[in-house]
Amino acid sequence: MVKKNQESLQFIISEIESIEWENKGVNFKSSSWINLYNLHVINKIAKKYPIASVTDLPNFFDEQFIELNGKKISLNELESEIRFNANDARIHFALVCGAKSCPPLFNKAFTEENFNSQLDFISKFALKKEHVIKSVEESNTLYLNQIFNWYAEDFGEKENLVAFLKYYFPELENNLTIKFFEYDWSLNDASEVKKNDNNLQLQTPSRLFQKEV
Repeated sequence: MVKKNQESLQFIISEIESIEWENKGVNFKSSSWINLYNLHVINKIAKKYPIASVTDLPNFFDEQFIELNGKKISLNELESEIRFNANDARIHFALVCGAKSCPPLFNKAFTEENFNSQLDFISKFALKKEHVIKSVEESNTLYLNQIFNWYAEDFGEKENLVAFLKYYFPELENNLTIKFFEYDWSLNDASEVKKNDNNLQLQTPSRLFQKEV
């Protein structure tokens, strides 16, 4: 579905990239750059689809092709800009990488006005998924997605990480054993699950940029 709408997708990407960022606020930049990141991931996959994984595409995250502030940057560099600008660990539930182990794709554009509530919504939604977090009471073990490991600096070390998670799960114990799932880089592909609204290949520009209800 995305592949059929690449012209519209590219138009929206170009519109975001052409914005003058100098006098824009934190939430405007963060929301716009998250949209830009996710749209570029979708667009890059659509151009090469069908593929089994983004890892099959050389330099998927390191190729410098994104126009921002008059220079070309990579997806990894754009992610760093978002992390620095937002200074909010919840953005890791908003950024998608095209893999099955990614947090689910939010099916609306992030906006400056609703940025905080949207981050809260997508965080709560992601934390309901067993590939993001799973508690095994018998062994007092908490299994977490690799994003909590890769971005430990953002979530905090174990003590602060548990404090972060307790906001969503007040019942969590402090003396948990924390382990991390192996990351599944297989493509989050619509051909496998047709009814999944959070699937990358089901998203169109009009769906992603529909107005809040």
